Amino acid sequence: MSTLTNLIAYWRMDETSGDRRDSIGAFDLEPAGTVNQTTGKLGGGAVAMPSAATWLAASGTVPADFSAATMTLAGWLRIDTASGTNTRAILQFKVHNGSGGNVRELTLSINNNTGELELNTRDVDTNTDETVVASTFGALSTGTWYHVVIVWAGGTARILVNGTENSGSAKSMFSSLTVQSHVFGYSTTSDHEISLDDWGLWNEEISATDISDLYNSGSGAIPPGLGYPAGSGNQSAFFGFH
Repeated sequence: MSTLTNLIAYWRMDETSGDRRDSIGAFDLEPAGTVNQTTGKLGGGAVAMPSAATWLAASGTVPADFSAATMTLAGWLRIDTASGTNTRAILQFKVHNGSGGNVRELTLSINNNTGELELNTRDVDTNTDETVVASTFGALSTGTWYHVVIVWAGGTARILVNGTENSGSAKSMFSSLTVQSHVFGYSTTSDHEISLDDWGLWNEEISATDISDLYNSGSGAIPPGLGYPAGSGNQSAFFGFH
């Protein structure tokens, strides 16, 4: 796996309560509602979100340069329960130009009707969007951890579930570095309870080898040399895969 050079935020999500710390910098996630701890895919724990009014959020300026118009988000997702008629937003990444205009959104959701993941990129100013559906992988099962990778590069959005890829056109995202909001788990209405573990944000399109290394044949891995953030309550450092 490559170095940490282009990794600009990484959340182990092992904390029992309070903020979920960024292992790379100061892009910590603040909880809203009842954010619990559960058994994780990697490390000591994971975040459990039992209701729609539950999320983790960060805002501010991402310490990176997205001028190359590339980014990757990757981490682990488990659907704990799914019922009813509402779709759950897993994460949303929203940016603007600092004066409030040129807002762009990237949203990952579970489609309640199909059980498949959907990635939507939206230009809020023109009210236009593009959606990529992870139909090749298909419906997700409850109680199972899945490795999800989102790549935005060169006007194309890609979503990979356990290494299986779907791609399609995407709306322009990063004309600015100012984050309006970066939210895990937010949805105004939802019939899904979800858990999340070990999510990272890269200022690049990570390679197929890196994606494979993170998935690690389903066992999972973290970038070599990455430890726990100070004050997280778990100071054991991890090097390489585990």
